[in-house]
Amino acid sequence: MNKFRRISLLLTVLMSSFTLCSCREDIKTMVSQVESAVSKQAQSQTTEQEQDMTETQTTEDNASSGSKKSGVETINFLFAGDNLVHDTLYNQASRAAGSDGYDFTSIYENIAPYIQKADFAVLNQETIVTDDFGPSSYPTFASPTAVGDHMVDIGFDAMSISNNHVLDYGIDGLISTLTYWKTKHPDITVYGAYESKEDQDNIRIAEIKGVKVAFLGFMEHTNGISLPDEYADCVTYLDEIDEVERKIKKADELADVVIVSPHFGVEILNQVSDEQYELAEKFTEWGADIIVGCQPHTVQECGWVEAYNGNKAFCYYCLGNMVSAMATCQTSVGILGSLDLSYDFDNDKVTINNPKAIPIITHISGSYQWDVFVYPYSQYTAQLAAQSQVEDMSIENIEYYLSFIPTEFLSIE
Repeated sequence: MNKFRRISLLLTVLMSSFTLCSCREDIKTMVSQVESAVSKQAQSQTTEQEQDMTETQTTEDNASSGSKKSGVETINFLFAGDNLVHDTLYNQASRAAGSDGYDFTSIYENIAPYIQKADFAVLNQETIVTDDFGPSSYPTFASPTAVGDHMVDIGFDAMSISNNHVLDYGIDGLISTLTYWKTKHPDITVYGAYESKEDQDNIRIAEIKGVKVAFLGFMEHTNGISLPDEYADCVTYLDEIDEVERKIKKADELADVVIVSPHFGVEILNQVSDEQYELAEKFTEWGADIIVGCQPHTVQECGWVEAYNGNKAFCYYCLGNMVSAMATCQTSVGILGSLDLSYDFDNDKVTINNPKAIPIITHISGSYQWDVFVYPYSQYTAQLAAQSQVEDMSIENIEYYLSFIPTEFLSIE
């Protein structure tokens, strides 16, 4: 029964009783008590109604804030190859800073605009970045943290550290470089080697313009250096194929886009190996949308990969070096990979447009002390080539190595 109806009935009964009572003051008192009860009940019901309305509005607001984005969003990605910091580079940076720290500006300044104009730029950081070890060069690399700071300054948003030098200083070196990135640059997406199995299972996902992009990295080897058993899951090797498959499929479930960075291929070779082709197709089958390879230190072809299940990806088999002091023409020719990825939120569809391979050249000058600078090939002249300390550097040789890239993707700009 409605509460107001019960109170009304009580009031009727009381009034009937009070008519038989000769005490008017008692009647007034009782009526006042009933009216007070009615008023309190009305206020209580109003408060309950207002609370219900507030809860309903809160639920609607939460649902609205969690609503799925619609339409199509486009992201311009840029990918750079090995940042292989030999002693030549950090000594040059030390001189530039007047031996008070390091200044890497001059090395990268010619290609920095390409990195900065991208929506999201990814680098293969070939050396660990730490001040706890080194600085040191080949064969065991450790780069000062000033390198990492400068990579962030010129616009890189993510670092792949899945490479053969990531364990050059063992687990201590790995933890040191991960600690640096996590504490100094927490907004940078760092992937490919991890602190623990739990950390590795936490797939790195960056939200770019509302699009969830997952990043995974795997390597062929780590120069024969292994980890203690308790840290064995900090890296995943490409021959652990079941684990590679599991991770890519998991990333495909969690994210809208999956980018895989494999460190694979034969060193100092421009030809893609059969194993690279096979792995790229498997990555695509399992859910990769973009594949960005490194390891050979040379440019290799790029192109579309289509898996038997209908999945499609774009693959840069090897970007070559972004910079190094390897001092051969073959290893001085690299590319920046650039493409536009469009994601359709309504249909969960990925489309890749305008994939490009932009050639860059590492120029080495000087005699007693070398200086290293990276140039876009569009700015590299025959005169610079003639001044290079690389004996076989010439425009003709550069053109030969660039011939491994399909002309439809080669973009000299």
